[in-house]
Amino acid sequence: MGNSNLNNKVLVLLKVILTVISFVALGAIFSRFLNYSIKDSLFIEGLVLIISGILSSIGESPSCLTNGTLGQINSNANLEVIRMEKQRLEFINSFRFAYSTIILIVSGFACLLINYVI
Repeated sequence: MGNSNLNNKVLVLLKVILTVISFVALGAIFSRFLNYSIKDSLFIEGLVLIISGILSSIGESPSCLTNGTLGQINSNANLEVIRMEKQRLEFINSFRFAYSTIILIVSGFACLLINYVI
């Protein structure tokens, strides 16, 4: 069990490194063709990665839409929404989604750190 946890951490670190390398290359391309400095493009890319990671991690329950309505008319819809919530993704699939948001946020901070070092 400890070995799989270590493998997951190494995989996440590898994904972060590949994401940072690809965005540094993209920043170099932007700076070359658009006459911006590499620091400016890395700063903007870092902010975009952090904001997109935070926004993609925001989620809500489908039952939030029907919580305000009570009564017999909407009871069937409420039961259907509860059934849909129970059939949602498994716990492992939600962790895969969480890893992708963590990768975006950490990659954004890494781009900002590279910007600071340069």
